[in-house]
Amino acid sequence: MSGDGSTEETVTRTFRVNKEWDEILHKQADWQGISVSALIDQIIRRYVVSERYQTNLSVISMDSQAFLRLLQKINDNDIKDVGLVSGRLLPEEEILKRGLPKDFQSFVWLMEEVYGRYRGWFNIDHYTTKDQNILHLRHCLNYKWSAYLRNFFVSMLKSNLDIEITTEAREESITLYIQNKQIKTVT
Repeated sequence: MSGDGSTEETVTRTFRVNKEWDEILHKQADWQGISVSALIDQIIRRYVVSERYQTNLSVISMDSQAFLRLLQKINDNDIKDVGLVSGRLLPEEEILKRGLPKDFQSFVWLMEEVYGRYRGWFNIDHYTTKDQNILHLRHCLNYKWSAYLRNFFVSMLKSNLDIEITTEAREESITLYIQNKQIKTVT
């Protein structure tokens, strides 16, 4: 579950790529200010961490503005209920199909890497103090998405790890507060 891949051992691979795709990769790498090798590593990492688990699932990708229009049509109670049910069921499946232990670190990794970085649900800042873990999730949708996320993660942590959290929900963000004394560490 390495965050940036910097401490992982690497191997050299040689492969052929369509010339037109190579030109696109070079342009994109130049635009990002990175090497083509680093760009390809990012693409492969996205596949390994997220996309390979979505291949045979009915995962839908849509423009955030279209999704926002759908959210606006759902009543507040329904969005909260869907968050509670989804949070109880979906994250556990994500952890199990990756062969990860059902512990706090795995669920935080899932939030940061899968839901945050690769699925684009939010941008996340994670802070740890001596007393608590604070996860601040920022998004560009509305209060209904905040309500969904709040219930999703409250349900995820309670049903999978028996962790009670406190939250602060805002129009375009939610903050989760998890007391460290509730986190069971594996020894």
